[in-house]
Amino acid sequence: NNLGTSYERLGRLPEAVAVYRKGLAADFNQPTLHYNLGVALKKTGLLAEAQGEFTQALRVRPGWTEALNNLGVVLQLQGRAQEALRAFLQVLRAQPDNAQAFNNVGVAYAQLGRSAEATQAYREALRRDLAYYQAEANLAALLESEKRYGEALDLYKRETGRYPSSSD
Repeated sequence: NNLGTSYERLGRLPEAVAVYRKGLAADFNQPTLHYNLGVALKKTGLLAEAQGEFTQALRVRPGWTEALNNLGVVLQLQGRAQEALRAFLQVLRAQPDNAQAFNNVGVAYAQLGRSAEATQAYREALRRDLAYYQAEANLAALLESEKRYGEALDLYKRETGRYPSSSD
């Protein structure tokens, strides 16, 4: 596992994938190896395979929030927002103060065209972490798409003040 992680950190994803698979051949019920393989596969764009690895990690270690979150992300990337939403909501049941999960819920709701719920989820993420740049940017973009330009502008100004390189 450490060797695979080292390869992954070096950007040598094919080697990392091979090491994780070799480890799973020796011990298929090792959730961390499934998780790490899922992350590496996600990085290489093999989303369906990554989904399978996160799912297997959860079979071996039910309720693992990091695996649930990553499962939701790969589902979202595959255009399966409703399934992703279910995964993110499971994370929130286990960790009700998880700002990242609220942001991810917001993205899923936005993909489903449920902008009021997306707005609420982004605001919940920001309530838990006032400096959560991604939730702030997602909320501003959603408000702008709804022609709520004043509210979006206020968020963009706040964001630009905190992160001067984000002024594009």
